[in-house]
Amino acid sequence: MRSFLFTVLALITIPALSQSPIPRIQTANGHHTLLVDDQPFLILGGQANNSSAWPALLPNVWAAAAAMHLNTLDLPVYWEQIEEQPGKFDFSLVDMLLAQARDHNLRLVLLWFGTWKNGSNHYMPVWMKRNPQKYPNIT
Repeated sequence: MRSFLFTVLALITIPALSQSPIPRIQTANGHHTLLVDDQPFLILGGQANNSSAWPALLPNVWAAAAAMHLNTLDLPVYWEQIEEQPGKFDFSLVDMLLAQARDHNLRLVLLWFGTWKNGSNHYMPVWMKRNPQKYPNIT
């Protein structure tokens, strides 16, 4: 249930940016319906590989989503892609993901990989990895 609610909240991202109605759960007669663009929405979703949101890999991701007839795709976003230098944020990758998802008629759930995932700090910015005195690895 928790992941379902996260998915519903994440589906807000694209419609909110495109001025569409905010997705919501409608309850009537004890039944719950996810509404997206004010219409019932059944998530036919897939999750891309954790390392697949790099621009060179995306054509294969979109093709796989189309082959599976998905309407929703979970894609990772890594901290190292957003803040390559301390305090300098670049959301062009997220902008590109949103634009390409729209081009492929897909909804997105963005999975944020910050400092740690699966016990490793692979996705944190290099500038943090190179300064373990200031950003120690605590296990």
